[in-house]
Amino acid sequence: GAGAGAGAGAGAGAGAGADGSAAAGPSTQPLEGTAQWPTSTKTSGGAQLPALPSALPPRPSSSSEGILSTLTSPFARAYDVFARARANLDLPHPGLPERISHEATQTFATNHFFDGVRFDLSKGASINPMFHVSHNFHLGGSQAPQGSYSFSTMYGTDDVFATANVDETGAVQARMNRRWNKIQTSKMQLSLSKGAMNNMFQFEHVLTGRDNALSLKSINANPADGSGMFLASFLQSLTPSLALGLEAVYARQPGMTEEVNSSYMLRYAGAPNPALGERPEWIASANVNPQGMLQASYWQKLSDKVDAAAELVVVNAGNRREADAKVAAKWDFRLASLRAQLDSSGRLTSVYEARLFPSFSMTFAAELDHLASKAKFGFGVSIETPLGGEDPSAPQPAMPSPPFF
Repeated sequence: GAGAGAGAGAGAGAGAGADGSAAAGPSTQPLEGTAQWPTSTKTSGGAQLPALPSALPPRPSSSSEGILSTLTSPFARAYDVFARARANLDLPHPGLPERISHEATQTFATNHFFDGVRFDLSKGASINPMFHVSHNFHLGGSQAPQGSYSFSTMYGTDDVFATANVDETGAVQARMNRRWNKIQTSKMQLSLSKGAMNNMFQFEHVLTGRDNALSLKSINANPADGSGMFLASFLQSLTPSLALGLEAVYARQPGMTEEVNSSYMLRYAGAPNPALGERPEWIASANVNPQGMLQASYWQKLSDKVDAAAELVVVNAGNRREADAKVAAKWDFRLASLRAQLDSSGRLTSVYEARLFPSFSMTFAAELDHLASKAKFGFGVSIETPLGGEDPSAPQPAMPSPPFF
């Protein structure tokens, strides 16, 4: 009877094995690093016994892990909801905090004005990586009547931008930007001269998100005594047009009291005009310091060739009660540009730049102070020598995109 039962059991086991699906069951693959049971046993009569589980059951998680998950899960769910809602808004990037009025700044003529005679000679040594050298001569200017000379170099790749300048007195100014990835850029700026009070080292790290920007900056920081100036700026887009920001400043000098200051930023941009490009048709910005300073600017693209800008600066701190306003316009022609500006003190400034040839340009600058009956004039020539030793028929390498800002 026992033999018959064993034979019947063996036959049933063989039939199940021949049918690929009849004996199929849960997977019994062993788990790595766990104790193993025998996968099958046989009786003395050769009958196949059911296989035992190939791995021990998983160890239950500790109570501390469960408590931590319970405490953090509401915050994780809330953050996921917030992140999805923020992504659905499709907010634009507001730009860097220090450049909220960049368009207006580029329109004003005072940022491009010079007096005296200036001559710039530059030569490109390489396209990719980008490498340029230049010699700059300046005679009869109000800042250096006896004349000045400086030598400059510029280097750029897709991830690095570096420039340095040294003048006839040995003063050195250098700047380097390093882009680590799409959202992080480090910046360094150095200024050295004979006067120790004029030496400066600045380090900045910028984080750019989809719709915000954070800048952390230190100026002449000394870890030994904790002195220096430290700035943190943050700008966030709240709507497709509105961006708000905050800047905090902490300064500490040896033997002096600590200073803490803050300011608030606002940038409001109009909708882009398809006929004028992808940039907003107009931009209004303001920087408010609770200590008593307001700076507001407005820029508008009047046409594809004309820009207009206005700026108001009000100071109401201590015994100072000052206000200054200026308006400016910029015309872009095919091979020339003209900037004109008038401020509240009666000064009229104009800068005209014409490119006569691809490597030759001339600049004329003038400033008339009607109230003081004074005038300044400037004339400049810029020559750029093309690359030498290159085959004109050979394909040119692609220009890099360095992190200029």
